[in-house]
Amino acid sequence: MSAPPASAEPQAGTAVTSSAEVVAVCPLAALRDDGARWVQDGVAVVREGGHLYAFEQACPHAGASLAEGRLRGGSISCPQHGGRFRLRDGQVLAGPPRRPLLCYDVEEDGLTVLVRARQAPVPGQDHWLRRLARRLRAPLG
Repeated sequence: MSAPPASAEPQAGTAVTSSAEVVAVCPLAALRDDGARWVQDGVAVVREGGHLYAFEQACPHAGASLAEGRLRGGSISCPQHGGRFRLRDGQVLAGPPRRPLLCYDVEEDGLTVLVRARQAPVPGQDHWLRRLARRLRAPLG
């Protein structure tokens, strides 16, 4: 698979400034099949039911990796204590977690999966995008 021209696709780790910051997370090919998962710098991206979802990777209850959880019916379960979250908005469907997941918008742009904050970043709370942009320096492909 050849890399797209630099001007055609954002490269991994490139933050694009517009109304909201966008980060190229992974190659789309890595998330073609239902059940596929990608974790990078605390953000998990999964494909379930034909849709891509992005959310904080650590369960807000005890910090377990949700990337290892069970996907079913538009939700993901925590492998540690069984808490379940709705993928489209992060709402808690089953305890013990009390706080919903932070969720992010996901876009498919040619060969790349892009993640965008759902609202304007609050100073001090947009650190995940900056960290993600710094750490994603490997070329896609």
